[in-house]
Amino acid sequence: MKEEYIRKIGEAYQRYGVSETIKDADIKEYTRQISSPFLMMVTTVMLISIFIIYTSFKVIAYERIPMIGTFRSVGATKRMVNMVFLSESLLYGILGGALGCLLGIGFLSVMAKMMTPNWMAGLETRVVFTPFQVLSSFFMAVALSFGSAYFPIRKATKIPI
Repeated sequence: MKEEYIRKIGEAYQRYGVSETIKDADIKEYTRQISSPFLMMVTTVMLISIFIIYTSFKVIAYERIPMIGTFRSVGATKRMVNMVFLSESLLYGILGGALGCLLGIGFLSVMAKMMTPNWMAGLETRVVFTPFQVLSSFFMAVALSFGSAYFPIRKATKIPI
């Protein structure tokens, strides 16, 4: 379609050379320069998040050993205690995922405006995302929270009380 327009304009203005202003390869290269550091940051942030959530729930679980003992003495099973802790981690994942998606969209919009080159100053810069991308980010946050908390919780409830 683009080539057709270039051809028609070239025929209409035969005295002038008509070509693309910005080639698709240039656009891909520019976006790759932006997206590659983000992919590296995502990996780093996820690993750090797993470590922080794991150690936090490890501390929380060991601090709550007296509460676990109280629950167990009144008839709660290990499974019930695990469910209480895991539902807490699920709640943290839901709250963190929702807040992270909202803040992420806001920060991304600000970054898109700030990273717009000077030669594109008059053009509108928008952040485009799909509901699937937002939902997958949200569910990744919930899974990260739940998965990182599962092992220290299971370990703490196996301690004899």
